[in-house]
Amino acid sequence: MVGLGIDGLILADLGLLHLLAGRHPALELHASTMAHISNSGSLRFYAAQGIRRAILPRHLTVAEMSAIAAAVPEVRCDAFLLVGKCPNTEGLCTFHHVSPDRVWPCEIPYEIAPEDIGKVSPPLQAAMARQASWSQTDRRHGCGLCAIPLLRRGGIYGLKLVGRGAPTAQKIRNILLAREFLTLADEEPDFNVYRRRAMAAHRARFGADCHPNICYYPELLSDKFD
Repeated sequence: MVGLGIDGLILADLGLLHLLAGRHPALELHASTMAHISNSGSLRFYAAQGIRRAILPRHLTVAEMSAIAAAVPEVRCDAFLLVGKCPNTEGLCTFHHVSPDRVWPCEIPYEIAPEDIGKVSPPLQAAMARQASWSQTDRRHGCGLCAIPLLRRGGIYGLKLVGRGAPTAQKIRNILLAREFLTLADEEPDFNVYRRRAMAAHRARFGADCHPNICYYPELLSDKFD
């Protein structure tokens, strides 16, 4: 691959990382979201192994991503923006995604049934309700357009659009949508105005309203964000 002119690779396996960093020091090595870099300590550890860019996990908030990026400024951090929101922590998920119908485990309706319903804690109740709601939403509508100005302000370098295996026309539409709102983030100083336009664009693109399940940054879904 290096001989073909490839200048960077995305990976999570530490053994492979050590091998490539030693053999091909000119390669820019990116830590995949599967590396589960959820705090500055883990990013600092990967940086010491040769990582120069990292894709932060899908479940982190804008504030958490910004703090990680600020703590390890020598590594460029990327965040997810469109499509593919998942209820699970990807780096720790052991589900198999092998359905020929392309229906993934997080989309299959199932219930969490505690052995003693009388001892269900509030956090477990919340988890049960969220899981029950997930099959009613479409992870392909995942969106983080609202967060672009805040991600930029927080030091996030790149935006990741999920789309492996998707039709080319859909990929192009998502790229153009992302570019439109990158431009708007430069032009619109009022974040609430920007956010309303982003939510309208999501509705137009995916034919569905915003929902915490499919919002990459659900902390921004309050009626007014300050």
